[in-house]
Amino acid sequence: MAKRKCDSCHQVVESTSVYCPECGGKIKKRNIFIFSILMIVLFTIVIELAYPLFALLFEHGATVGKYGSDLLFELLLVVFMVIILFLSKNTYVFTEKKVGFFKGLLLGLPMLIFCIYVTLTSIPSLLTNFNFANFVSLLFFCATVGIAEELLCRAWLQNEFIERFGSTKKGVFISIFLSSLVFGFMHITNIISTPHGAFETFMQIFQALGSGFLFGAIYYKTKNIWNTAFLHGFFDFALMLSEVNLLKSCNNSYTNAVVVVFSVITTLLIISFYVFGGLFALSSKQGVKVFKEKDNNRLRTIGIIGVVASIVLFLGASFAEGMFFDDSEYLVCFEYEEKEFNVDYEVTTTNKEDFKFKANGYNYELYKNKNGELMLASSDNTIKLDFDGSLENYIVVDNEDTIDIVIEYAGAEYYIYYVKLLKIQMENSTEYLETVKDNFTRIDLPNLNYIGYVVFDKDDTKYPYFKSKGSDELYIDAGEKLYVIKR
Repeated sequence: MAKRKCDSCHQVVESTSVYCPECGGKIKKRNIFIFSILMIVLFTIVIELAYPLFALLFEHGATVGKYGSDLLFELLLVVFMVIILFLSKNTYVFTEKKVGFFKGLLLGLPMLIFCIYVTLTSIPSLLTNFNFANFVSLLFFCATVGIAEELLCRAWLQNEFIERFGSTKKGVFISIFLSSLVFGFMHITNIISTPHGAFETFMQIFQALGSGFLFGAIYYKTKNIWNTAFLHGFFDFALMLSEVNLLKSCNNSYTNAVVVVFSVITTLLIISFYVFGGLFALSSKQGVKVFKEKDNNRLRTIGIIGVVASIVLFLGASFAEGMFFDDSEYLVCFEYEEKEFNVDYEVTTTNKEDFKFKANGYNYELYKNKNGELMLASSDNTIKLDFDGSLENYIVVDNEDTIDIVIEYAGAEYYIYYVKLLKIQMENSTEYLETVKDNFTRIDLPNLNYIGYVVFDKDDTKYPYFKSKGSDELYIDAGEKLYVIKR
């Protein structure tokens, strides 16, 4: 039954009726859409108030390990969700349990087995150059993600939807689906905060919608938010564990029709795995009753067969995919080496200004024209620097003997075009400027927060500098090699 607050006695009660079982007063259904808008406004206010603290902690090195900055954000979301649950009178979710923790995990047995398998296969890569700080930051990051997102999508939204649509079989399915829909579309931010392209992000959205159905089914049956929070966190941890020590990371480039077709097929099979797993959970004898006993037996059989069939077909599709093409041909990799520094360094970032510089007696300028096109001009000649993608940023790094030009682009992936020029060789001619354009090198990078240049202690040389959204600091040295800065 749905939990609601009585408008007369103000008690939170379980009732499918419009009348309170405690005092007989009328229970008014809360308008979920208006309430959601109010909570979004409150969320915006909380984020704006907390952002200065977040920035201060980040600036003073409070983020430890590879996922430290992400962990701070998720902790903020946990605090926000606790506030929301207090305001919406849903704090019962912290203590309410229809099924114990370990018994509840059995309802998510297919996902639990999958997580254990993926974790075990990641151990060899984990033990290679094991980074303890990265491992701990990943562990806590995934734990907070599981808690924050389950409090948001299950403890709050799913319960609010059930209050609105009721605890009938139809109402339960609608509520689980709507909360899963929100959970799925939350992942659209991956296109901004990760190196993933649009196609890969939408595949993740649909997969998240399917896993949301499974989490929603488990939560409704067990009424134990800690079950789904653990499964959710464990699932993310298992998937990310193999990359915890990596300085290099790779992304699929969906430019081949075969890759796209197999990606869609495997996504559909993953979704069916989650949906059948959810039906298996809903048909369990444990926890809140959803179906009649004869329906339970039938759905439990369908769920088990569906889960097994999804796994077999997924393995078959993966094998066939490997037969058709080499995965490595369709990967975009961000390759850079680690370089340790025990000296101070100072970073200067670009503000997208026009850059004027002098070389070999000629005046040059890098600027954006009225049409938003990037132009490189000498004293009497001008060319357009147009490359594939959407122009994000640019900078000129001016040293005594050299000029570095960096242009940041965003398309399906993030990347830069880079060229190093010797001042003594620079000429005032269109032919030379066209040669400069032809000599740019594309370098693929993770999503960037900003670009600029860095100067290391006791060294006047400026080096092109990049700060990724994952908090990695990278630079290009005098030998035109890309390094990540380790301190």
